[in-house]
Amino acid sequence: MSKFQTLEQFRSNFGCKPVEVKLPQFAKDGAFSIFLKPLTSRDRDNFEASVVGVNGERDLHNLRARLVAKCLCDETGKPIGSEDEIGGLQADLIGAIFDEVRAMNGMADDIEETGKD
Repeated sequence: MSKFQTLEQFRSNFGCKPVEVKLPQFAKDGAFSIFLKPLTSRDRDNFEASVVGVNGERDLHNLRARLVAKCLCDETGKPIGSEDEIGGLQADLIGAIFDEVRAMNGMADDIEETGKD
């Protein structure tokens, strides 16, 4: 059993490091993969608050691209693409990445329920 005595020990094991994700369904020639960086707890809370919006009014505008933009990165963790740029990409690709981001951040059920009354 691992015991973490310091925040640094904990961070070294559970920090927000980029993870390579394979999306073979989009490969044209060979393998297709991207890097996703998990959200921090603060980033997740801020994103969820932005979806709920003011006075509980939902803001679903460009939802998938907004979330993907927070996690899509290069192998060093540097973000690639703004939510507007990502929103202009192929819907099925962004949908697949969105699903990966939700799963990676333990959000699978949370976001699905956001759009329902």
